[in-house]
Amino acid sequence: RHIHNVVGYIPGNRLEKSILQSGNHFDAWVYGSIDPNSGTAVLAEVARAMVETMKTTGWRPARSIVITAWDAEEHGLIGSTEYVEEFVQQLGSRAVAYVNMDCFDGNFSLDVDTIPSLRDLAVNVAKLIPNHVEDEVKVGRKTLRHLGTKRQIRQRRSPRNGHSCGQHGLCSLPYLCSVPVIGFGMVNAT
Repeated sequence: RHIHNVVGYIPGNRLEKSILQSGNHFDAWVYGSIDPNSGTAVLAEVARAMVETMKTTGWRPARSIVITAWDAEEHGLIGSTEYVEEFVQQLGSRAVAYVNMDCFDGNFSLDVDTIPSLRDLAVNVAKLIPNHVEDEVKVGRKTLRHLGTKRQIRQRRSPRNGHSCGQHGLCSLPYLCSVPVIGFGMVNAT
């Protein structure tokens, strides 16, 4: 069977040779409403909002952004692995990070899965984003960092735990290219 990755590119205006890679897989074991399509919807909306902002304001990101949708992830991370193997030199010299957006299956707790070097950055950014749950704000949990109590921002000691480097995504990227990986999602706190 042929596989097809989908790749979108937004050129940067100052650091165009530098790439922020973001993505998700689009194949699913069953119906895919949560894994992966909840993440695909978020990724598509981020891309749409960026393009709309570029059209209406002339803004462009400093770094180039590559947005990807991987095929054949459920069958062995094939789409992303093939992509990394094909572009290993470019990714190794140009990619600054890979942001994975796989499952958004709740709305009460921020779920971040990352390597140790990005954990503090994730915590600090979560402290800047207002909490959207009114009951949580009333008891003093004003940011996403305070959202929910069951899950926290986790760091992977070994990127091969679970589904590689934070959920589904570029399993081979940190090994072949030394590119840090971070995965975002939202889960129910219960």
